[in-house]
Amino acid sequence: MGIQLTEAGYYDLKHHIGHKVVVVGYGGDEDGDFVNVAIECEDCNEVLVDFNQPYFEENGNCSECKCETEQEEGEIYCINEKCKHFYKT
Repeated sequence: MGIQLTEAGYYDLKHHIGHKVVVVGYGGDEDGDFVNVAIECEDCNEVLVDFNQPYFEENGNCSECKCETEQEEGEIYCINEKCKHFYKT
């Protein structure tokens, strides 16, 4: 079970102070385009938090929220500002 990304996560994360914490990627290819990245505690062998790579559907919409997207200077944003999904191209 991962760390809650709220104030409640404070107590879970505090437990790992002084531990060896690393960032790892899973399902990657030779270009380092990983399917998932995670922050893990090696001392506890625990995933603290992880994220799947966002992608775009065939219609160009965001895979996370289904919002339409907009591209500007190599970066892609959801048009719906409430979502705040952001992608680098």
